[in-house]
Amino acid sequence: MSMFAVLAPILFLALSGFFLGKFIKKDFGIISDVIVYVSAPSLLLHSILNNNFSGRDIEGVVAGAGLVILFGIIFARRFLRYNPFQSFLIGFMNSGFIGIPFVYMAYGNEGLKYAIIYDGVCGVLMYSIGLYLVSSSYNKLTIFKLPLIYSAALAVTISYFNIRVPEAINHSLLIAGNSTVPLALILLGSKIGDIDYKKISSPIVLSLIRFGFGAILGIAIASILPISNLAKNVIILMSAMPAPLMGIVFCQKFGDPSDCNEIASSVGISTLISIILLPVLLLVLK
Repeated sequence: MSMFAVLAPILFLALSGFFLGKFIKKDFGIISDVIVYVSAPSLLLHSILNNNFSGRDIEGVVAGAGLVILFGIIFARRFLRYNPFQSFLIGFMNSGFIGIPFVYMAYGNEGLKYAIIYDGVCGVLMYSIGLYLVSSSYNKLTIFKLPLIYSAALAVTISYFNIRVPEAINHSLLIAGNSTVPLALILLGSKIGDIDYKKISSPIVLSLIRFGFGAILGIAIASILPISNLAKNVIILMSAMPAPLMGIVFCQKFGDPSDCNEIASSVGISTLISIILLPVLLLVLK
């Protein structure tokens, strides 16, 4: 899979959202509700239920992903003094829609299995710790009314006890979950039209920190884990992925609408920067 094949659907869906928001003026609030209540929980359940968490390398990737995310959040909150949504963009990454195809392009099926595991860990933490983080200015009890946190707990429980899920349910989760990224990209595009381009210095800095600190943290953590070089490289690459699309969704749901344009700017710019810097990082690792 070429880099263009990875990026083409991102551009198409984001541009679709841009034109819908700019010229048709639709209310996109329903999209964030669909993602939070239906598609994202389905995606999380399906991705975890269909992966086998076993073996030293797999356990190392799980530990590495968790440490990268947690240290990223702590760094953003304690040292950079970022707000919860900015910290969310530093701690988490677009490990699924960009990370998985990029790793597959770089390392084939062997690297792909590690990327999928990394993405699963990211999903569990995003819909538990990440959700708690961004709701800090909101009523925290509200997160217990959302299916995301229960999906994370249920998926881990079913996977741990190796409970068989009927094929009909598994297939339904797949179909519903696959709509998450397209909907989030359309939401991203709808926000890009409202960006004040005189105020993009902060999103640019955040985007560079997301890539740079993510890569450094990935290198530091991977170097101390007793795993193969391939697994280490996947941890490093995945840790440097751009800011996650769910930052826009959560901002739409829990944040101040005036902040969501900056969050959208950060996600968009971070994605563009990654197009240039990820291939450079890959060359260094090879």
